[in-house]
Amino acid sequence: MNSGPSPPSLPDHTSSAPHSAGISARAGVPADTATAGASKWGSLLIVGSAIFMVTLDSGAVNVALPSIAKEFAAPVATVQWVVLGYLVCITALLLPAGRLADLVGRRQVFLTGLLLFAAGSALCGLAPTLALLVAARVVQGVAAALLQANIDPLVVTAFPTKERGRALGMIGTVVSIGLLSGPALGGTVTQVLGWRWIFGMSVPIGLAATLLGRRLLPRTPTQVGQRPDPVGAALLIVTVVCLVLGLNRGPLVGWVAASAGGLLLLAGVAGGAFLVVQRRVAHPTVQLALFRSRGVTASVGAAWFGFLSQANLRLLLPFLLQRLLGLPAGQAGFIQASQPATVMFLSPLTGWLSDHLGSRWLASAGMALQVVGMLVLTSVSVESSKWQVAAYLVLLGFGAGLFNAPNSNALYKAAPREHYGLLGGMRALTRNLGWVIGQGVAGALWTATVVGAGGGVAAADASTAAMTAGFRATFFLAAGLALVGLFLSAVVRPADPAQSPG
Repeated sequence: MNSGPSPPSLPDHTSSAPHSAGISARAGVPADTATAGASKWGSLLIVGSAIFMVTLDSGAVNVALPSIAKEFAAPVATVQWVVLGYLVCITALLLPAGRLADLVGRRQVFLTGLLLFAAGSALCGLAPTLALLVAARVVQGVAAALLQANIDPLVVTAFPTKERGRALGMIGTVVSIGLLSGPALGGTVTQVLGWRWIFGMSVPIGLAATLLGRRLLPRTPTQVGQRPDPVGAALLIVTVVCLVLGLNRGPLVGWVAASAGGLLLLAGVAGGAFLVVQRRVAHPTVQLALFRSRGVTASVGAAWFGFLSQANLRLLLPFLLQRLLGLPAGQAGFIQASQPATVMFLSPLTGWLSDHLGSRWLASAGMALQVVGMLVLTSVSVESSKWQVAAYLVLLGFGAGLFNAPNSNALYKAAPREHYGLLGGMRALTRNLGWVIGQGVAGALWTATVVGAGGGVAAADASTAAMTAGFRATFFLAAGLALVGLFLSAVVRPADPAQSPG
C-alpha cells in the first residue's frame, strides 16, 4: 500500500515501459517535473564537476603507478591493486548505489559520494604504506559508485525532455576532457610535485562541489513503502567481484587455475542465484521487468556490445602504435587522443540533434561507423602511417560521438523516472564490465593469434607479421561485436516517439 502519492505517467514512455508505485515528492518537489531556470544549469555544473574529478583521477593515477611502485619498492603485480581495488569496488557497487538513490533520493546519495571521494583522495595522498593506499582507493571506489550511478539521472531529471540529449552530450564532453587531461596533468604533477599530489587535485574539487551542490542541486523524490534487497545486493556484489578478479587473473595464472577459473565459476553461480532472488523478492535490486521494454533492452544491449568492441583499443592501441609502427610514447599518446577529442567536440551536437530528430537513427549511424572503423583498422600494417591510424580513430570518434548521447537519451525515455538511479548504475556497469570483459577477450585472442602466427614464439618476441595478424583478428572481432550492437540499435529499438513542437 502506498504511503505517498503516485506520480503521473510520463508522456514520453513507450507503452511497454513498466511502472512502479510508491514515489514520494519530498519537500514539495514534484516527482515528474524538470528543474526550471538556472537550477538546471547549476545541476549540470555540479554533476560535470564530479565526472571531471573522477575521470581526471583515473587517468592521473595510471601515469603515476611507476612512481608509486618505486617509492614502496613493490612489484607491478602488487601495485596494480591501486587500480584494481578501485575498479572492483566501483563496478560491484554501481547497481546497488543506483537502487539506493532511487530509495532515499539521488541528491543525498550524490552529495555523500562527493564528500567521500574528497576524503578518500586525501587519504590516498597521505597513505604511509601501499596497503593503506589500496584501502584509500577502495574508499574512492565506493564514492565513485555513488557518483557515477547518479550522474545521468540528476541531469535528465533537471532538464526538460526536449533538452535532455543536449545535456547528456555536454556530460559526454566533460568525460572526454577528463580522459584527455588526466594523463597529461598526472604526468606533470607527478614529475614536479610527486605522485601524492595527483590525489590532492581531487580534494578541492570535491569539497567545492559538495558545498555548491547543497545549494544548487534540487531535492529529489524518494520511494516510500519499499525496502532494500540486501540478499540480492550481496549476490550481485559477489558476482561482479569474482568476475572482475577472475578475468584479471586468467591471463596471469591460466584460466583453469583456482584463482581464475574458480572465481569465474563462483561468479556464474552467484549470478544465477541473483536472478532467482530478483524474481522472488517484493522489492528487488534490479527490476527485471524493465527489460520488457524494447527501448531499455536495445539501449543497454547496444551500449554493452559497443563497449565490448571498443575495449580492444584501450588495451592494444598503445602496442600497435609503439611496437608495430615504432612511434615514441609521446607521439603515440597524441594519436590515441584523436578519438576522445572527436567525441568531446561532437557530443553536444549529437545530443541536441537527438532532442529534435530522435535517437534511433543517430545512434544506429554511430554504431555503423564503429563497425566501419574497426574494419578499416584491420588494414593497418607496419607500412601504415601514423596519420592513417589517426584518421581511422577520428572515424571511430565520430561513431562514438553519434552513438553515446542519443543512446542514453533513448534509454531514459524508455523507462519510468523512479528507476533512473538504477538505470544510471546499469549504464555505468555496462561500460565498466564491457571494458573489463572486452579487454580480457581481446588480450587472449591477440596473444593466441600472435603465438600461432609466429610458430610458437612468445608474444613478447613476436615478429611484426605475427603482431599484425593478432591486431587484425581482434579488430575483426570488434567489428562483429559492433555489428550486433548495430542490430540492437536499428532493429530491436522501437521507433522514436513523435517529437513535440519546440
